[in-house]
Amino acid sequence: MHLKKRSGFRYNAWILVRLLKFALPYKGTVLLDTLFLALTTLFMFVQPWFLGKAVDAAAHGAGIPFLDRFASPGTLWLLVIAAVGLVLAGALRGICAFGQSYLGQSISQRVAYDIRNALYQSLQRQSFAFYDRMQTAQLMSRATADVEASRQLISFGVPRPLQTVVFFIGIIGILWFTNYRLALIALVGIPFIAYRAVGTSIRLRPLWLTIQQTLAHLTVVLQESLSAAKLVRSFGRQGLEKSKFGARAQEVYNQEMTVNTIQAFNTPLMTLVVHMLLGGGLLYGGYEIMNGRLTGGELTQALFYMTMLSEQVRMLGFMGNLFSRAVASGERLFEILDAVPDIRDKPEAIPLDRATGVVRFEGVSFSYSSLFPTLRHVNLEAHPGQVIALVGATGSGKSSLVSLIPRFYDVTEGRITIDGVDIRDITLDSLRRNIGIVQQDVFLFSATMGDNVAYGRPGASEEDVVRVAKAARLHDFIVGLPKGYGTWVGERGITLSGGQKQRLAIARTLLLDPRILIMDDSLSSVDTETEYLIQQALKELMRGRTTFVIAQRLAGLKRADVILVLDGGEIVERGAHQDLLERDGLYREIYDLQLRHQEEALEAMRSTVTAED
Repeated sequence: MHLKKRSGFRYNAWILVRLLKFALPYKGTVLLDTLFLALTTLFMFVQPWFLGKAVDAAAHGAGIPFLDRFASPGTLWLLVIAAVGLVLAGALRGICAFGQSYLGQSISQRVAYDIRNALYQSLQRQSFAFYDRMQTAQLMSRATADVEASRQLISFGVPRPLQTVVFFIGIIGILWFTNYRLALIALVGIPFIAYRAVGTSIRLRPLWLTIQQTLAHLTVVLQESLSAAKLVRSFGRQGLEKSKFGARAQEVYNQEMTVNTIQAFNTPLMTLVVHMLLGGGLLYGGYEIMNGRLTGGELTQALFYMTMLSEQVRMLGFMGNLFSRAVASGERLFEILDAVPDIRDKPEAIPLDRATGVVRFEGVSFSYSSLFPTLRHVNLEAHPGQVIALVGATGSGKSSLVSLIPRFYDVTEGRITIDGVDIRDITLDSLRRNIGIVQQDVFLFSATMGDNVAYGRPGASEEDVVRVAKAARLHDFIVGLPKGYGTWVGERGITLSGGQKQRLAIARTLLLDPRILIMDDSLSSVDTETEYLIQQALKELMRGRTTFVIAQRLAGLKRADVILVLDGGEIVERGAHQDLLERDGLYREIYDLQLRHQEEALEAMRSTVTAED
């Protein structure tokens, strides 16, 4: 069952328990944190006791238990000792509170670190279909805002509930032994306080879930606006983006104000109840003093304990809000942590060491959804040294076909084999180590040029990096930069042209020395001259490899051993360039509409290069 469809007390408790389990590896620190909290609580109980006894000593000359041995009852020294004891208890309480706060923050930061790592590892395991469904900004929101809400639960919520329970029981116990009627007065309001705390927490949980989701939507708008900054300014749509962001921000504001209104009403209401009990205790206690059944010190002590009770009531309100927000964030986090990858290794999957590179599609059909088939009954066979070119209109299934080879998606029907082994029976890591991919959308990291080239092989030698850069006709450009291979690439490669980024991506893939090479329209952003030079280099580098090329450029098609023409997810034609032209079918139409002018430009380029030689 999907997480968002579940609710109720047991489910909320289950989410909290799962979040708290992240603190189990630090149980020693948690125990020490609990000890400091217990000592803090103890010293908080001691202070009103000192105060009450000191009042009786001053008013009636009464003795103070445990202190009479140091000074006689009714003497000034006894009050001095009581005052020092009161200050000392306060100081020790402060020291223990510091220790508890420091350890609580330490545990929460470690837990946040572990949750973020677990979240990141889960994201790394997910297949492409997962990212088709989820927005990047949504995932970023869960890794930041939701993790922080969970961290606050660990920081303040462990073991605060235990402290609150101890406080209530302890205060009621002390009041009972002082004067049981005072204890009964305090007990009158506890059911109402508990009802308000629990009821408000249940009411806030869906509101916090909505807020977290709205914050994620706000992040989506911000991320898209920043990523498309040039487009927004080019079309003069800053006003529209401002309105979109403002509308989302207003939603967050309205929802936050709803939560704040509930909190602003609830906590003062509970505090009012406690102060009404305090007033009742003062009235009854004064009456008891007048009748000689209670001392002024005992009443003072009782009133201070009841005041401390009001502090715990406020803490209850705070914890209720904290737990509600943590449950809402936990739902969103566990939706990612519990996500099962669509593509994963079989238990009996075998590793593929060094593939020969024989790729077969046997009756392969594929669909992103059951309603719209993307590929239908594809059969093909590719051998090492062969170049298989894919051509067809947009949406014909070219990218989908090559995405099935590294198992970015799984086939719906049929099977794909490498060296005779169904790729679903091969471990994903070993499968993808044998496949090099130059994707249509080139992504570069904010790192040096050398680091980006060596991304797939971090330990690659400088000689290897230079070799593949030369092969991709990128070396001369790199050495012309101020710091050569140490030059920093801007965010997403923004400092490079489209052709330079594609050549870097080619070099990065070639460094892996894969047995199967997939080039998804990798020359689409390269000018004709650069394309010609790269094609000459790739001719040697493709030798011995099984190469699939999604080609929109004529040079790549003419070099292919087999051209597959796709239409509506089916292979409608296959053969060499010249053979397909002579058939006067779909390929001939594509050639006349898109490729003929490229042949004319390529011939002119060859003439220029020959003349220069």
